[in-house]
Amino acid sequence: MSARRPPSHADRSTPIQGPLSLALDGISSTAVLANPTGFTRCDAPAGHPYLNVSLGAGATLAPGQKVFVALAFSAANAQNIGYSTRVLAGAGNR
Repeated sequence: MSARRPPSHADRSTPIQGPLSLALDGISSTAVLANPTGFTRCDAPAGHPYLNVSLGAGATLAPGQKVFVALAFSAANAQNIGYSTRVLAGAGNR
């Protein structure tokens, strides 16, 4: 199963400097993110999968800008995949 998730920049006053990653928390126990960049270690909760997000040449997410991230899951039951997301921004370990 695949899905598209749009991280957006709700604060309309300042840009977010990349790199940018989308972490998935609380993924259903019957599902696995198929293509993670890695797993969080430094940003609690640890051990959750994340994907790096391409921001293009400027490596900045402008106020009000959206980017779309393709999510692919391996799941026993693709109808009921639940998860929440976190946006991790800036240089450093995830």
